Order: sequence, then C-alpha cells, then structure tokens
Amino acid sequence: MTAGKNLILNKYVTDVKYKLQGDYPIEVVAKDTQTGKFMVFRAKWAVMTFSIGVLESDHVEFHPPLPAWKSEVIYMFKMTRYIKIFIKFPDDITAFWDDNHYIMYVDPHVRGKFQVWQNLEARGKYYPRGTNVLLCTVLGGYYDTVSSWSKEQVMEELYRVLREMYGDKAMPPEDILVPDWHTNPLFFGSYSNRPIGVDRTVFDNLDAPIGHLYMAGEACSQNYNGYLHGALER
Repeated sequence: MTAGKNLILNKYVTDVKYKLQGDYPIEVVAKDTQTGKFMVFRAKWAVMTFSIGVLESDHVEFHPPLPAWKSEVIYMFKMTRYIKIFIKFPDDITAFWDDNHYIMYVDPHVRGKFQVWQNLEARGKYYPRGTNVLLCTVLGGYYDTVSSWSKEQVMEELYRVLREMYGDKAMPPEDILVPDWHTNPLFFGSYSNRPIGVDRTVFDNLDAPIGHLYMAGEACSQNYNGYLHGALER
C-alpha cells in the first residue's frame, strides 16, 4: 500500500486465510459495499477486531476453520441486547422533566419497560440547556419487544410512559433515533457479555493468536470487556 493511504473504507471482510505458505501467510478478501467488487490483501501479520456477534455469524469464513479451542470460547460469549433511544423534543418547549441525570421508571406490569432515562442537560453538566434531548436505555427481553415495533409505535409508547411520569406536563417527542447495532452486519449486537464461570483461561484462549492472526477488541479484555476502554486495552 502507498504510504499515508493505508486506510481502506467501505469494504467488509468475507474470507480470511491464515495458514498460507510463504512470507505472507495471511490473505484477507473484502467486498466493496458500493461496487460489489472484491479486493485481496496479503500480510505477514494481521489483527482481527471482529465483534463476537460477527465471529458467531456466517458473514466471515475462515480457511481453515478456526480450531476447536478458539471456537469453543467464542461461542461461550453472547452479544448483549442493549439499545439507547435518543428522544428529541421541539426546541420551543420548556423541559418538563426533572433536573437529575438518571430518571427511573418502573412499570407495574411489564418488566424493563423503558426503565432507565437520562437527562442530557442535567444540572448544566452535559448538553447545553435547550437541546431538549432525553436518552432512554432498553435492554434484555424488552428489547425484543421494542425491536419489532415501527418508529411511530416506539414514539407513542415513550410518550405514554412520559405521561405516566409527568402527567399533563409531558409533551410528545418530535423525533427519535434508534441506533441499529443488532442487525448491523458489522456488529450483530451492542457488546459482548461473558457467562457465569468464565475464568482467566477462557480469556487467554480468546485472546491467543492463531499463527500470525491475532485477536483484539473489547471481548478480549478480562477487566473491561463490554467497554470502549476494554477495546483500547486489547
């Protein structure tokens, strides 16, 4: 590659060969998302930062298949169902919500229903006053429910919960943004979640290289898996 021009965008990896003969045993095939054409890269070493969700999918093929000791630990982890909904209100309204960073809601009938809210303007520490954006976190089983709804249905349910919390002061949202981590083929989930019983040996196997092919990313961090600084650490 030309010096200073080694950042290749709009490509996704389809195949990884990691035991070829010669000085460059790694071959990576990537497809251009715009043209559909394939590109082939050869390397002496490679660092792989696929999410656990991608590794468990069939979107990337390894040649030969990953060894059993590596596949076993990969499939021990699962990707968390966790989504943040950004809720925008009209600019010309006065905030009707309270001035705390976290606002908790407990539905008497549905577990986890729009339970955790964040005021992004709380006490003047985050977004500027008048931004009029709330953040609602959805996780676990309730995520499956919300993911099946249309945008309009989600907005209606959010407004219904706000009315239960704030009564007639509540205003309907102007718009929402729901980041698509779970069906996005680059992620297939928000972050990795380790099961009960995982010990240092599991992380060592997950983190261990296969020849000249290395693994990295938040899942490989024993202390901070699931977090951005875990990805930076590994």
